[in-house]
Amino acid sequence: MISRDEYRIAGKFLKNYYNAEGFINSAKTLIAPENESRPVVVRLLYVLSYTLTGNVNFQFICILGNLILLGYLFLIKTIIKQLDVSSFYFLPIPFLFLNLGPYLTYLFSYETFFYISSFVVPIYIFYLDIVKKKTFLAIIFIIISFGIGSTALLCALFLFLNNLVRKYYKESMVFGIALFLMIISIPDIKDPHSGNQLSGIFLHFKEITLLVVAFCGNIITIFNSSEFTTIIFGAILLFCPVFLFFTKMRWNNTVHNFIITSIAFMLIMITLNTLKRWREDYNGYLSEILTGHKLIFTLGLFSLIYICVLAGLQKSEIKKRIVGISMMLFALVFYARANFINFRNAIEYQKRLQCDIFNWEASKYIANDEEHQYDFLRQKGIFTPKGSFTPAFVQNLKELAKDTTLQYQPSLFKVTRGQGKNKDMYGVYPQYEVIENSNLPVPSKILHSNGHFIVLIGKQNMFMTACTLNALSIRKLLSGKNPLNPGFSSGFSYLDIPRGDYQIALCTIQNLKITNFGYIGQKVHLW
Repeated sequence: MISRDEYRIAGKFLKNYYNAEGFINSAKTLIAPENESRPVVVRLLYVLSYTLTGNVNFQFICILGNLILLGYLFLIKTIIKQLDVSSFYFLPIPFLFLNLGPYLTYLFSYETFFYISSFVVPIYIFYLDIVKKKTFLAIIFIIISFGIGSTALLCALFLFLNNLVRKYYKESMVFGIALFLMIISIPDIKDPHSGNQLSGIFLHFKEITLLVVAFCGNIITIFNSSEFTTIIFGAILLFCPVFLFFTKMRWNNTVHNFIITSIAFMLIMITLNTLKRWREDYNGYLSEILTGHKLIFTLGLFSLIYICVLAGLQKSEIKKRIVGISMMLFALVFYARANFINFRNAIEYQKRLQCDIFNWEASKYIANDEEHQYDFLRQKGIFTPKGSFTPAFVQNLKELAKDTTLQYQPSLFKVTRGQGKNKDMYGVYPQYEVIENSNLPVPSKILHSNGHFIVLIGKQNMFMTACTLNALSIRKLLSGKNPLNPGFSSGFSYLDIPRGDYQIALCTIQNLKITNFGYIGQKVHLW
């Protein structure tokens, strides 16, 4: 499945890459920073896919991400074998991972590759250096990992400290140099909320700690999504490796060392992820966690804690069997429950993404009048709308928009302004406008090319996006109070809509045919 974000991320890069002059400028677009990292590997996959097939095959990237997950399962199997325990203890692992619990990660191609590789590759690097003592190969994979995301920094830091503690000073120095070079190459990105966020961490230490613990325990939300249950389960999971570290695990045992290092890495990664999302909205982020937010990270941590327990109970055969059987039963029930709950959710999500992309493509198609920034991608055959808006449809809509006296029927619209109760991801309270019409007919099928669309009509640009019909509310529009993302709540980014005055029209579409169009007598100024 492909989301609108996929088009935005890949589209922006490919436009810059193919418009770059000369090899050096093309190479610069590959390593150009995005947020706090340089996703070079994903960009190379975009280019490779287009070069070989003439289009960007997002499904290939998704499959590659899932293959990386299979590699992780084989690594777990190898570790269990090195613990000298039966292969039976590996059986729960595939049931934990190969289900629809983290379906958003498994089926969204960019997320599949990025999220899975962000923890699997560092853990494999730990295995290479700590267990296999192959420092050179570990450095090579750290460089590759840095081309995927910023977890390479955390990986290099752990190996620097790990080798320092074990008195492997030569290896420690190598990882220290790698860490230093990566740090100085990180782009200087100014976050206007970073200062407030740092002070907020100390002021809200308790809430952040509870969120981290809940994050570690959100695997239980498949069965029970209550706050208390999730936090308690997370606390129990975290207690196990801590207790075993001080009582059973041996630091000089390379496999034990690897397990403890990997668990610490996952915990720190989850903590940093929580801090990055922290916007002083405890209940808001907790609700995301209770819906299985980034469950793949929790599964990774859970599997490592299970291995840690097996390692700690290596000399107690009876206790080990109890843990193995209990884990097997848990994994089977988790597998059945996750598939039962998320099978329909995955289908509905795919339908929503189809509608989302359709609206995105339509918006770009109509918005080309002035900037023509996506013409190049269409000429290259990338992101060509299939079964979407045609030039004939666009021309028809433009002709209808010329008659400013044409009113949408029924025309009883009410526009009210409001402010969100919770801060958004940028740490501000969103301002919005609600356009209501209790007499608006609901199309029989609001999917893909059917439904109501709001159209913004300016002097030189037209933009449209699907309406969200909730009760009487047709659409919530941000009124431009957010300086970081003053666009719509969905449908456009702030770069898509030029500043200016726009009239608001409503358009009803059935099977790519405009069945109703008209202005609603309202204007909006952006931004």
